[in-house]
Amino acid sequence: MALELRRGKSKWWYGQIQVNGRKITKNLGVEICGTIPPRLSMVGDIIFERSRAKAQAALERFQIDAKKRCKSEELIQTIHEIRTGERVRSVLLTDIVARWKVLPRRRPLSERYVTQAESRVKRFLTFVCKGNAVLKEMAQIQSSHARAYVRMIEERGVSAKTYNNIVIFLVSASNGSKFDAWDC
Repeated sequence: MALELRRGKSKWWYGQIQVNGRKITKNLGVEICGTIPPRLSMVGDIIFERSRAKAQAALERFQIDAKKRCKSEELIQTIHEIRTGERVRSVLLTDIVARWKVLPRRRPLSERYVTQAESRVKRFLTFVCKGNAVLKEMAQIQSSHARAYVRMIEERGVSAKTYNNIVIFLVSASNGSKFDAWDC
């Protein structure tokens, strides 16, 4: 749990916490006031210290909310486990193709289609993970990621049929996970 300043870039305090091994940085909505000391470990003027105290309080509230969310998620997992006998599992991004291949089908998949599918997943994962190295599971992918990828496909100028085939495939490949981002 740490407070951050972005000198020359922002007039707001930022806070950083760690949840499930992931660092989360958030704008705390508290404006930096007063004279900023050369280092945060030093004491600034009274106005700066007041804004720092407000930011610290906002950071603590943010951390409490994050802990409540984690507890809520664990409660939902427990309820699901009681009802079904299994915990809700998320699909690892590296397992998408393998999970897709074992889906029940009327006819076997052609080798060419499997190759196409693998390249589509690889392109999607390369796009999504380019700026988000922390993404490991389908549950971490948000609708904004899916929308950005769909926009990139459109900008490539693919035909409507190819576009639909890509989106339909990615929806089917993510079926069974908490992935509902394709509502674009």
